[in-house]
Amino acid sequence: MLNFLLFILPLLGLCGRLHIMTMSYDGKIIQGVIDPTTGEMDQTNPVNLPDTECDPGWVLGKGGPGQTSEVFYGNGTFFFFAQEHCGNSISNTTLFEVFPYGRYSRELAKFPELDAQLENSLLNYHLSWDWICNLIVVVRNYYKLKDLTQWHYRSIEVSSFDGQKRPLPDQGSDTSRCRDCWHWVKGVSGVDPGPVPDQRCRSSMHNQNGTNFHNQNGSSMHDNEVTCQNCVFYTLEEQVVNYDVQKPRRLIGRGLHNGSVVINATDICQLQAMSYLPNSYFFSGDFFPGDIFIGLGVCCELSWCPEMCEGHGGKLSIVEWRHNNYSAHVLLVLPFTPDDLGPLGMQMGIAMDLRGFPVNQTYYTPRFSLWINQKIYSYQITVNEWGMHSVSKIAKSPDLSLNPLLWAYIHG
Repeated sequence: MLNFLLFILPLLGLCGRLHIMTMSYDGKIIQGVIDPTTGEMDQTNPVNLPDTECDPGWVLGKGGPGQTSEVFYGNGTFFFFAQEHCGNSISNTTLFEVFPYGRYSRELAKFPELDAQLENSLLNYHLSWDWICNLIVVVRNYYKLKDLTQWHYRSIEVSSFDGQKRPLPDQGSDTSRCRDCWHWVKGVSGVDPGPVPDQRCRSSMHNQNGTNFHNQNGSSMHDNEVTCQNCVFYTLEEQVVNYDVQKPRRLIGRGLHNGSVVINATDICQLQAMSYLPNSYFFSGDFFPGDIFIGLGVCCELSWCPEMCEGHGGKLSIVEWRHNNYSAHVLLVLPFTPDDLGPLGMQMGIAMDLRGFPVNQTYYTPRFSLWINQKIYSYQITVNEWGMHSVSKIAKSPDLSLNPLLWAYIHG
């Protein structure tokens, strides 16, 4: 049996490939597979968005994964927000779907209700995969109240099959200025699916023209589409006391389908980004990591800061959070600061290879990559016999001259 597995695993293509979208020198969007060790690229194709007479035309959001971009690892699909820029006018907010191994994209859903708002920055959005076959979009609806701006965080479930938009309960509200309150922090968010659903996402199968296959009755394959009833949506909040921002912050989890707070954890790791690593579809057991968030934090040395950060104040750290009411903890302190990460590193976020890579002939483990100082740094996640996770560096690329927009590991 072992010999059979060793033979069949490579044929199944269980390891992921790192796909990247970049902006070329002539303003075109290019996608391709990038080697995280050498930085070489192949299978490059243009990303063709709808024709426009606007200048500069379509502009992608510059938020990170979980903010303005997301990925369906299993069938290799990118999702991202873009808007049409005509001079000082911004409109046509659209959620696109791109198939990295193909040459086509499609407009999955449009949000004309957001174009009418005075405030319509993609950086105020949150975009998460629900592990069932939907995208969870949380947008900040804008209201003017005397000299204050009030926001309601509207939640929408978007089907990855046909782009149908289904309203969900609001995820809270906020104001632009308050004396004593809690504010949402932009960028950091995520979704976990709770217990493994009985009915996994049906792969969004497409033919070469990008249209969905249909069943024998002629109706599309999402007839019995399921939703993630157990999903929890997480955001980061900071406290304001007498108009001053306080530390530490907190991670709040709200049920997607009822909006109620179910998780409240202190953010002692000062999270800058986080990505969910689900239980593996293909590997099981006590020695394959899963059902955790891997985050990027900033070390501090105050009374509430992690003990592992002592002597490393201001350094970046890799952290693990098990999405419960307990704080995250540091797995590895990095020899970098937030300045090394920069806006581009924040935009790229954490690229997570869910199914892992072959450490040797018998052992796979998850990995992830970071964009730091124009290099790609890659790390593996392992678990010991006591169920404790650890992180170690496995690769570093040379300096890269790319202008990246977004990236993700996807299946095979």
